[in-house]
Amino acid sequence: MAADLTPLFVWLAGQSLCDAPVEDLVGGLGERLNESGLDIARAHVSGATLHPMVSAFMVNWRPGGPAVRSERGHDDPEGKAWRESPLLHMLDANLPAMRQRLDRANAPFAFPVFEELAGEGMTEWIAFREGFDWNSSSVPGGQFGVIASLATRRPGGFDDAEMPGLLALVQPIAAAVKTHFVGTVARDVLSAYIGTDAAQRVLSGAITRGGVAQMPAVVMMADLKGFTRLSNTRPIGEVVARLNDCFDRIAIAVGAAGGHVLKFIGDGVLAIFLLEGRGEAGAAAAALAAAEAIQGALPDGVAVDIGLNIGEVHYGNIGAAGRLDFTAIGPAVNEAARLESLCGVLGRPILVSGALAAAAPPAWRARLVPLGRHALRGFDDPREVLALA
Repeated sequence: MAADLTPLFVWLAGQSLCDAPVEDLVGGLGERLNESGLDIARAHVSGATLHPMVSAFMVNWRPGGPAVRSERGHDDPEGKAWRESPLLHMLDANLPAMRQRLDRANAPFAFPVFEELAGEGMTEWIAFREGFDWNSSSVPGGQFGVIASLATRRPGGFDDAEMPGLLALVQPIAAAVKTHFVGTVARDVLSAYIGTDAAQRVLSGAITRGGVAQMPAVVMMADLKGFTRLSNTRPIGEVVARLNDCFDRIAIAVGAAGGHVLKFIGDGVLAIFLLEGRGEAGAAAAALAAAEAIQGALPDGVAVDIGLNIGEVHYGNIGAAGRLDFTAIGPAVNEAARLESLCGVLGRPILVSGALAAAAPPAWRARLVPLGRHALRGFDDPREVLALA
């Protein structure tokens, strides 16, 4: 007699309305199937992702433990297990479902994973797939979606009467995964393009044009030197690779100090260090440490000029009606930019404002060398300028 899966369908509908991790979904699915008497010994859900660094995710669950998630990067070579997987065969052959008995005496099987499962005492394996109606030529199968498999140790495998109910699970499973997928894409893509802090604010509702918050922050303007000449004389692939490498190193240093990269401007970077939770001295120390780390992290032959300032910034949505940018503007940002431009004139790679010097802890303040007052374009009065020694 087929198990009653109605409670499972109701649970999956609830999962579609929340943003629970896929691991919770897969683990909960396996546990509830077993409560229905199906003796699931292994559950698997995987799919392609839309992420700058990750191409696919895989979640595996076995009874008695949590579901475990793994990921494959865009640059990771496809392993032998995937190339010889029945799941890849399903995608290539456009099969909606697949079923394989594992307790046969006439092995070997068509796919190595069946030998492995049979060796563990599994008696049957089933798999099914469902798309999100989100087409993409860059993913296997031609669209984003999920592919799931279940294996049982129950003698005789799955009952034929259970198959319609099990196969009917594919759409609610896909709907629940899609909810997580869309939320993850929103966070990941926004974070990649506007930064983690800005992404969180946008997803929390800060989306109105002109909606800016005034808050104190340390502002960093950094500019890589020599990239105009490089871009004019070297193949574009080499320029992009070198630029990405340098930006990686800058972003790592900024992030390690608790800062946020807001934008890349040609070969320049705008980053902020919010004062929230650490005050002026903490933010000033973090920004100075990041600036010093950047100078030491860049590859040989690459120089960077950095301007640092502290003050109130206007942080939020600015732009055209159909094309907004989440950024920081204001006099504090302008002064940091002017300090960065002054680096080449004064021959110093890190310049800071008098306001930042006053906010810095004593240990950092002792390393700041006064360079006098200098006129900054757009400012009426000359400004105190110091260099980090």
